[in-house]
Amino acid sequence: MNLKQIALYGGTFDPIHQGHTTVALAAALSLGVDKLVFIPAKQSPLKTHSPHASDTMRLDMIRLAIANHPLFMLDTCELTRNTPSYTLDTVLHFREKYGEQTKLYWLMGADGVTGLARWHCIHQLLEACTIVTMVRGGCAAPDFSVLLASLGADQVKKLQEQVLQTPDVPISSTEVRRRLKNNLAVDDLLHPQVLQLIQRENLYR
Repeated sequence: MNLKQIALYGGTFDPIHQGHTTVALAAALSLGVDKLVFIPAKQSPLKTHSPHASDTMRLDMIRLAIANHPLFMLDTCELTRNTPSYTLDTVLHFREKYGEQTKLYWLMGADGVTGLARWHCIHQLLEACTIVTMVRGGCAAPDFSVLLASLGADQVKKLQEQVLQTPDVPISSTEVRRRLKNNLAVDDLLHPQVLQLIQRENLYR
């Protein structure tokens, strides 16, 4: 597959919800990429807890949620890699897979900016891909100046130039799980087939 631009979207997706797919589609269209790849994480190096649903269930939910989106793909590289799995490893996986001619974007939520300095080999990562910070519509861009001491002015400037406004969809996987646990409605938060799977497998109860 000859792709010129790919956006990489990592996360636990536990479960994947309408906020994920809405933001992803907006980012894909804004950047003009050929594909946007959902990359479920096995265990984030910066988190102490594991996902609530199994790898298999999370993959099944993602497949159902993105089935009708021609721009979306799913990749399991982080689930098959030994933990901890680092973003740089994932970016280099796609670099090897698609070649130097393909531009790689890594999509990141605005709440992740302050922790960027703690990412594994962050300087090498910033050279290997273009990090795009997604900011919910109506919200201000994060303060990148907090990264000046650790990343330097040139890298901070690159980050500031790649800020993307996305739709304001106030949904979180934590809230979805809370509602499911308490038998509250989630019909407006999940793809119908994802909800059917969750109910059938009795997930998050």
